This record gives sequence, structure tokens and C-alpha cells, in this order.
Amino acid sequence: MLNQESLEQIKSEEQNLVKNNQFKILLASSIVQGECTTVDEICNQFGLTFETALALTTDANFGTMLTKFTKAKASIAFSSEGTNRLIGMMGNDDPKIRLSAIKMLGELAGTLKNKQGDVNVNVNLEQMVKQNETKNITPVENVIREAKQNIVIDLENE
Repeated sequence: MLNQESLEQIKSEEQNLVKNNQFKILLASSIVQGECTTVDEICNQFGLTFETALALTTDANFGTMLTKFTKAKASIAFSSEGTNRLIGMMGNDDPKIRLSAIKMLGELAGTLKNKQGDVNVNVNLEQMVKQNETKNITPVENVIREAKQNIVIDLENE
């Protein structure tokens, strides 16, 4: 059984741990990497009491640090994998996806300054197929040619 002196020593050590920035960095890194996803996992991995883990994870400075780590990880992921995927989407057969990828890459590169609205692509393929059926035109090339002519791109800047 713990006596009062032991409890005070544990409390003092826990308070020092809450103030320790190196430990907070280690903990935040572990959370952002997905190694610890619950308070119980934090307790098990770092040998903390539940109360200490709660004190650490609810500390305002720790919350700020965790947010910065998360933003940095998201930024790096977007700048590498995200950008590569957007570039790959430029070759997509779906004009909506292709134009959206082009628009987003243009905004990222700073060459497209449209911050007001989205690229709206309106293609009514079903209607074009019906029109071609009434004209007895069946080749796919004619449907595609008309689809390209009927694509409406709305890039209004207000």
C-alpha cells in the first residue's frame, strides 16, 4: 500500500513529466505516427498512470504541439503523394475529375488565382446519346465529339 510520501513523490514526478517538452515531443510523435491512439495505449507504451496521461494530453501546450505535428505530417503527405496523385488525375477519362485536378494544381502552383468558385463541368451524356439515336448516328466518336462541344466550364470570378 502506498503511503502519503510515496504518493507525493509520484505526483511530483508526474508534474515534472507534464512540464518536460522532450517527453511531449516523443508523445506527440507517437500519436501522429499512429503508435498510440487511445489514452490506455499511451499509458501502456510509456508506463504512465491514466491521470498522468490525461494531464499530458489535455495540456494546452501539448495540444498546440500535437496540432503542429499533425499539420506538418498532412503538409508533407499532400506535397508528396497528394500532388503526385493530382498530376495522375489530369489524365483521367472523366472530364470532371481531369478539370478539377487541373484547377487544383493551378491554384497550388499559383498560376490560377480563382478562389471564388469550383470548376463546374456540365455534360449531359444521356441527352447527347438520345439526340444521336434520333439522327441514326451510332459511332462512339460522334458522341465523344459532341460531348466535347457541350462541356460547359464555369470559371466565373466575382
